[in-house]
Amino acid sequence: MLSSRGADRGIDVTVATLNNARTIGRCLEAIRENVPLSRLIIVDGGSRDGTIEFATKYGAHVVYERGLLGRVRYVQAQQCETEWIAYVDSDVYVYKAWWPEVQHYTEMPNVGMVLGFADAEIGKLPEYDAFLKYRARKFGAEAFSNTLVRRGLVLECESELMGVHAGEDSVVARHIEQRGYQVVTIPKKLCFHDRSVIETHPHAYFRSGQSIRLSNGVGGIYRMVISMRTTVRDWWGFNRHTGRFNIALLVYLGKLYFWMMIGFLSDPSQLKSKLIEATR
Repeated sequence: MLSSRGADRGIDVTVATLNNARTIGRCLEAIRENVPLSRLIIVDGGSRDGTIEFATKYGAHVVYERGLLGRVRYVQAQQCETEWIAYVDSDVYVYKAWWPEVQHYTEMPNVGMVLGFADAEIGKLPEYDAFLKYRARKFGAEAFSNTLVRRGLVLECESELMGVHAGEDSVVARHIEQRGYQVVTIPKKLCFHDRSVIETHPHAYFRSGQSIRLSNGVGGIYRMVISMRTTVRDWWGFNRHTGRFNIALLVYLGKLYFWMMIGFLSDPSQLKSKLIEATR
């Protein structure tokens, strides 16, 4: 087991960015106001919209990484120095309650990763947000959005992360659990996520399809089918939980897997070139 020393002296916080000028200022301001900060580290994918100017204004150390998202996450941990580090999305604003809620888990030797729920604007399909909360309460969450994690455990995942462009948070979470640590989801809203999941998740599923094709080749079809079957099972459980038979939600979930399939069938050469460039 890794050391169980707490994070009472402050933690390194890291944010991955790519053209996030609209939200990055408020994101970094919330971090500085609400987290006992040791160092603030930005890993940027080549922003051209003023994101870096905001980052330097808030005293962030900026490094550049244009590789796949899995490699970005590894570089973020590599650039940090504290035992516990926080991954905060560039469009997430942590609340004052975030640190008091997560920090005491750093004293628990069996915990490796901890995160909370997020507030968000209610989109066109509020049932989808409720569905995501239902899954998180029932099965836990795996996301680098407002996430405290043991740095050493992320660094152990180098080979697993290098060829991944989506679902990198799940890769790390599985590794943490395999090492005998817990991934803790706090069922409280500890931040605001400034995006519409209903609009952004199709692209996330597209990237997931690309990543599955890159990692598994055509055999990744089986992995996609298993994921789809699990989602349908959870949709059915959600219907029983709410007492409603929600066809609109099922149609939207089908749309997500349509985009995953499009990503899977797309030309993987762009991702391969990013992977090759990252290994040079």
